[in-house]
Parts: sequence; structure tokens; C-alpha cells
Amino acid sequence: MPSKLERIGIYLSRDEKKAIKKNAKKYGLTVSKFLTFAGSRDRNEPPTTAEERKIIFDLNYQIEKAGNNLNQVAKAVNVSRIADTQPPTQQRIEEAVTALTAVLKKLDSLF
Repeated sequence: MPSKLERIGIYLSRDEKKAIKKNAKKYGLTVSKFLTFAGSRDRNEPPTTAEERKIIFDLNYQIEKAGNNLNQVAKAVNVSRIADTQPPTQQRIEEAVTALTAVLKKLDSLF
């Protein structure tokens, strides 16, 4: 069960309030959630924006797809050994590796 919420009152200048509202909106958070996040962090690390969360979600999806492709290649190689058939072509393996490398480069460029 969540703990009981408590209220804190603060005094701000008009400009401070405006800046807080602007930043909360930028990160897709309510003012309360933004202040809670900002005040309870050990580091000065801003929360991710809604756009950044979407990018991370999309990259995660692409990584999963690339991982599935690599798993399919690995399975095909293993099955071909058992069934004494032809393993995947070098081109198929390179395509899977290229797709995964592209996704990892995109992810690396964000951080």
C-alpha cells in the first residue's frame, strides 16, 4: 500500500514559478511530479523528456528485433548442424549484424 502523501508549501517568485512550470511541461510532468523528481535526486540529472522516452522505446524495440534476427541465425546454424543441412549464408549473417550495429550506433549517439 502506498504511503500517505504529505503536502509542502513553498514560496517562489513569479519568475521561479514560471520556470518550474515551463520545465515540468518540457519533461511531460506535472509540477508536483517535477519538483518531487528534482528534489529527491542525488544527482543533477534532469528527467527524460517525453520525446527522449519515445526514442528510447523505439530503440529498445529495434534492439529486440535485431536480437530476434540474430537468434534466428543462431538457431538456423544449430539446426543445420543437427540436420546436416546448409547454415545461413554469410550475407544473412552480415545483414543481421549490420542491423544490430546500426541500432547500437543510434543508441550510442543519444548518450
